[in-house]
Amino acid sequence: MKQLTRFCYLTLFVCSLSILSSCGDDEVITPDPEVPTPNAVEFASDNADFSSLVAAVSQAGLVETLSGDGPFTIFAPTNAAFQALLDSNADWNSLADIPNDVLTTVLTYHVVSGTVKSTDLTTGYVESLSATPFGANASLFVNTDAGVTINGDVTVTGADNEVSNGVIHAVDKVILPPNVVTFATTNPAFTSLVAALTRADLMTDFVAALTGEGPFTVFAPTNDAFQALLDSNDEWAALADVPVAVLEDVLKYHVTTAGNVRSTDLTNGQEVATLLTDENFTIDLTDGAKIIAGGNTANIILTDVQGQNGVVHAIDAVLIPASIANVSTPNAVQFAAANENFSILVEAVTKAGLVETLSGAGPFTIFAPTNAAFQALLDSNTDWNTLDDIPVATLTAVLTNHVVAGDVRSTDLSTGYFHSVSPTPFNGEINTSLYINLEDGVRINGTSSVIGADNVVSNGVIHAVDAVILPGDIVTFAISNPIFSSLVAALTRSDLSVDFVGALSGAGPLTVFAPTNEAFQALLDSNMDWNTLADIPATVLESVLLYHVTSAGNVRSTDLSDGQTVSTLLENNSFNINLTGEIPAINATMNNANIIATDVQGTNGVVHVIDTVILPQL
Repeated sequence: MKQLTRFCYLTLFVCSLSILSSCGDDEVITPDPEVPTPNAVEFASDNADFSSLVAAVSQAGLVETLSGDGPFTIFAPTNAAFQALLDSNADWNSLADIPNDVLTTVLTYHVVSGTVKSTDLTTGYVESLSATPFGANASLFVNTDAGVTINGDVTVTGADNEVSNGVIHAVDKVILPPNVVTFATTNPAFTSLVAALTRADLMTDFVAALTGEGPFTVFAPTNDAFQALLDSNDEWAALADVPVAVLEDVLKYHVTTAGNVRSTDLTNGQEVATLLTDENFTIDLTDGAKIIAGGNTANIILTDVQGQNGVVHAIDAVLIPASIANVSTPNAVQFAAANENFSILVEAVTKAGLVETLSGAGPFTIFAPTNAAFQALLDSNTDWNTLDDIPVATLTAVLTNHVVAGDVRSTDLSTGYFHSVSPTPFNGEINTSLYINLEDGVRINGTSSVIGADNVVSNGVIHAVDAVILPGDIVTFAISNPIFSSLVAALTRSDLSVDFVGALSGAGPLTVFAPTNEAFQALLDSNMDWNTLADIPATVLESVLLYHVTSAGNVRSTDLSDGQTVSTLLENNSFNINLTGEIPAINATMNNANIIATDVQGTNGVVHVIDTVILPQL
């Protein structure tokens, strides 16, 4: 046993000497160099399943490009994908049979600029590096609803293969450059459009036409847009219910042969000719991109989906040409006449002589009172038993106070002021305001609620309301807007000698500079003895309130000038207008205020909102 132990020690000693002698000064051990990350072409060349892709890239002369810095995102077809491409054309037995220009277009269509990992992909359109005849590159539609598909039928089968100049995603098919039909058939948001274009009884073969050379520009309505079209007519439960002649004209109206018209080519007021003879529409860029059609309005909600034979822009409404507007979608008066709950409204519109106006092109947004709303109006006045008892001038002013210019959907509404088309006594171009509040549904002037929104008509939209909206005076706008609750509390304080509500409800014209709640709180904070409005001496509060009103007339923002002296209801007290800053201001006797909102127009005057309670010499 001892001999065995000695032998083991001896062996270890000899081995140690051997190792030490091999580490002399004449020999240095160096680690293996780090293997560099291959570029896209090198990665594909090292992968047997991409041999056809490498051959294609070489044939098209793209090796140098795709070996460059990039970065590129490449959707790389497998060998099986290329074989399926060859099998799809009887003239293509090998890659050599595909013309190089075609092959280049196809291959660059698989390349996107930048490094886009699978986790970065979202459903939508991306721009490829494949050129089109129009100076813009072709788009790809990526759908991530179930895995990652491209242009509808190409699936990513191996994602996120990182290379030194980007990333490669393997795909199971070759992605062919698209035409405008490709984008309609591959995007599930356009299934209704595809169903319409392919309806068997149409005289026009739209699919064949739109796969032609072009160039075409297509304004493509979404599924929601088509549903709204069906909802606009009680007889249309499905696309099959739309008369074929109507549908054919509508579809032609969405296509222009004016060329490849991209968003940057659109101009405000531009007239766009369509495939429907003698029917054009107009581009409106004043507040977002809109189309003013013959019978309605649509928003352009997605632009520049580029194909090889044209470009697609998505819109949120089916465009209605003027020639069939009355057939497809009723105008505002027709809609009301067909709805028994608006029979009194129709009677009132007829009595006021507004049928022709509200049947016109518009577009109008109409807050339409129900029969119950009109009955409540009649019940509010002992002299009004029927509409015949209301003077026509009064009825006209009331009805036009329910109408706003433009197509304002419920989603477009926001808390604030809108101008109706109801005229005031001060100038033919000055109309009454409406105060919209969205804090609890949609309330108008504090008294009327929207109970049925977004009834689309050919010349705008109708929102049903539960109360008739009477034209507002200055007091209306103070009471209806919660930011003026402190002002209202001040005006109605019982110990004041002036009946401010009575005065401000009079004929006027008056101009009121209305402080907000925050302005009144700042006033209270300025005096240790004032915790609430009730703590302000009545004579002081009365003088302050009088100082915010001028009887100089209906003084709108356009009537104000720098240095202008404004007399007030407080005798021998005035203030000056200062227009030198970014926003108009008031230089009062004791302090200053900014005018933060202007031209809230009532029947007896106008209100401007200010951020400070202005103080006279007290």
